[in-house]
Amino acid sequence: MSFTEQGVIRSYLFNSVYENWGVSNIYYRMLEEGKAISSLQSFRNYTNLFYPRTKLSKNKKNRHRIGIRAKKPFEKLHMDVTIYRPLDNTRV
Repeated sequence: MSFTEQGVIRSYLFNSVYENWGVSNIYYRMLEEGKAISSLQSFRNYTNLFYPRTKLSKNKKNRHRIGIRAKKPFEKLHMDVTIYRPLDNTRV
């Protein structure tokens, strides 16, 4: 792909009108206007070059709180109640 074609892709990607658009939507807009001359996958590859994906660092993980803990047996009890309907449509 030539530098002029890459410039056209870059101008569409950095345009404020298409700021919240998806990549494939921008590609199809370019296709409607006659500016796209590559396949969608090639367009995605150049998009990844212009907008490299940044990964979250490992220290930004969701830290779960420790739940309720019992210090001895039968200190805290937990029950789960489920209503089940068998084939005869009665409640169990």
